Amino acid sequence: MTRRTQNSVTFMAWGLLALLAWGPAVVAQEGTLSTPADIPRVNALLRDPTQTRPVVLEFSGTVVYAEPPSTLCVQSGFSAVVLQLPAGKYPWPRMGDRLELEAPVRFGATEADRVLTPTEFRNLGPGPMPEAGHPWLVDALNGGYPGRLLEVEGIVMQTRLEGDRLRIHLADESGWAVATIFNWTNTPAPDRWWGARLRVRSANIGRGHDAIRASAPAEVTLLTPGSATLFEAPLTNAASLRSLPAPLLARLRLRAQVLETTEENVFLRSEGIPLRATYLRPFQSGAAIPHAAELLPGPIPELRPGDWVELVGSPIGARRELLMSFSSFRLLGSNTPPEAASPPPTAILSGAAANDWVRVTGRLAGTNATPAQGARDAQTLTIEVDGRMLPVLWDAARLGAPPTLHPDDMLEATGLVLPGRIDGQQAINLLRAGDLRVLYLAPRLARERTLRVVGITVALLLAAGGWIAFLWFKLAERDRATAAMRELNSALERRVTERTRELEAAKEGLHAALGEERRLHELKTRFVSMISHEFRTPLAIIMSSAEILDAYLDRLSPEDRAENLRDIVAATRHLGSMVEEVLLLSRVEAGKLSYRPTSLDLVALCERMVEEVVSVTHDRCPILLIAGPGLAAAYGDEALLRHIFTNLLHNAVKYSPPGESVEFRIEAQGESARFEVHDRGIGIPQADARDLFTAFHRGSNVGDTPGTGLGMVIVKSCVELHQGTTSFETREGQGTTFRVSLPLLRLEGASPLPLSRPAPPGEGRPTNTPTPTRAR
Repeated sequence: MTRRTQNSVTFMAWGLLALLAWGPAVVAQEGTLSTPADIPRVNALLRDPTQTRPVVLEFSGTVVYAEPPSTLCVQSGFSAVVLQLPAGKYPWPRMGDRLELEAPVRFGATEADRVLTPTEFRNLGPGPMPEAGHPWLVDALNGGYPGRLLEVEGIVMQTRLEGDRLRIHLADESGWAVATIFNWTNTPAPDRWWGARLRVRSANIGRGHDAIRASAPAEVTLLTPGSATLFEAPLTNAASLRSLPAPLLARLRLRAQVLETTEENVFLRSEGIPLRATYLRPFQSGAAIPHAAELLPGPIPELRPGDWVELVGSPIGARRELLMSFSSFRLLGSNTPPEAASPPPTAILSGAAANDWVRVTGRLAGTNATPAQGARDAQTLTIEVDGRMLPVLWDAARLGAPPTLHPDDMLEATGLVLPGRIDGQQAINLLRAGDLRVLYLAPRLARERTLRVVGITVALLLAAGGWIAFLWFKLAERDRATAAMRELNSALERRVTERTRELEAAKEGLHAALGEERRLHELKTRFVSMISHEFRTPLAIIMSSAEILDAYLDRLSPEDRAENLRDIVAATRHLGSMVEEVLLLSRVEAGKLSYRPTSLDLVALCERMVEEVVSVTHDRCPILLIAGPGLAAAYGDEALLRHIFTNLLHNAVKYSPPGESVEFRIEAQGESARFEVHDRGIGIPQADARDLFTAFHRGSNVGDTPGTGLGMVIVKSCVELHQGTTSFETREGQGTTFRVSLPLLRLEGASPLPLSRPAPPGEGRPTNTPTPTRAR
């Protein structure tokens, strides 16, 4: 006889003796007088259904559990009662204190009335602890040891710290329970508890999975250490699980591939062997203790068919069905869902293929609505495969109504082999409606359907022939009308196309005229603006000097008269240069500016132009001429070259600070001469750069510096007449570099340039060198 069996027999004997000794005396009482008793007698009266009159009993016992502020468990021998002390009325006892109590007891009390509230309370001091019971976890959960001191053992599945309470999920051979340890403060966190075996000295409070309670951490004893983290459990394989004793509570680690999942189970295949695993449900609240993140990452991971996982669980169940209970999972990787196995029907019926994902093909032998375990609205389909009858379960609550089937239909069913679903037999459980397919109908139905299809086809062909003959005559008549209509449409389309082309041509001409008119208007506006601004200053100088000479000629000294005359001459020349630029622009716009190349010494020409610009600008800025070799023999239009480089050099000097040098570089590049004029002046703003070669446009940063805005237009036209290119780089406030590339190094007599324009008869060149300006 085991120790747990001896405890149960002893408890029953004490209860029977109490009933025989005290029953008549108590039943005979008419009032509620205080009666001496002991705890077994108190429990016997609480369960007596024959009397309901209350009685006050005196009894004593030892405190085996104390949960502030009011719950006590007091035990005497093998019996105990649960007490509720009025808050603050009595001094709080400690574990092991001996108490004498008086409490009212009502016979036949309900479960709620069996918690007593003492009216008298005397603490006699510490005494010996009564003997603890050693029940299975499931017996403690069923309320078989109310209020008693117990010692339970189990394997740790998970833990959770909630304030000052540590909840421990324990499991033994009978089931599982949660032990709650109070006053878990200033206590080191449990170490190596994953899968450890513990003994908990506790009291049994009520019923349910959390009815095991201990008042202090000292009531917990580590019997066998586990691992520091969850996934340090020993690694095993599915084949070795069959040789393990069942049930086995040890925590083992296994790698497998997911076949399917349900709400409570994960079906897996490890090394070709199928198995089932149940989830370990995490605690839903509280703060995790160290290492709990590996076990409780939050919700249970969502697994899909084909996922490779590592699980830790306990192999519990029959040898034939491999079951890992209280399992935790971590995802190793994902893959395509595994193929369904095709075991022989004997393997399915014998249970060798239990929990596997299988596919069978066979004849429908019959259907019935026999209820299956866990599926109330299930329909069982019996499929004959190789002479064996296999049950296939269709759960209408999940899958809806089954498809229309007929006896002898050839079916293909794919599902999980679950043991004991139908009358204790193995059955294939369909998870999705698409897992059942009709491959082909029964022969009788196939013949009927074929005849029906043939008959309908013949009827449709006859009807179609008559309809085609009718349409033939109608279509011939319609074709004639269509041909006439098509001819009319073609003529109309031709007229529309011609008219459209005429309208497009008129539209393009109108747009061109409008664009030209807009350009001329803008040119006129800029011209008027230039005349009003640039001509005003020299005219004012001429008018002022002339008035001075007219009014004060006799009183002016010869030097003053000469200075006023010089001012008039300089202003007149400036006006002349501006008029010359306007006339030159008009010749460019009219296409009358011609290209007349001659042989020339390019370096000497550049030296003369530098001297002229330095002289005209009164030595404002030195000009450094840097010329490379191979430039003496050139072929180009000297007048056009002067227009180009006197404008560029004059602009470089005009917009540079006085005394700042200007660089003028020339070098040969094949048949072209490359010119570069670099200054360190005010630069060109980015917003003005795109309009640099627009007539009468000047930069926004030129201030009062005089100019017409025509110089760069003339430069560009002269460069194009030489079939050359021009470019520039500028940075506002740091200077500008202009680069001009001209094909001047060709031999005399070479083919003329395509852009050359001969001078019209009688057309000559200006005799004077234009005063250059720079558009800014």
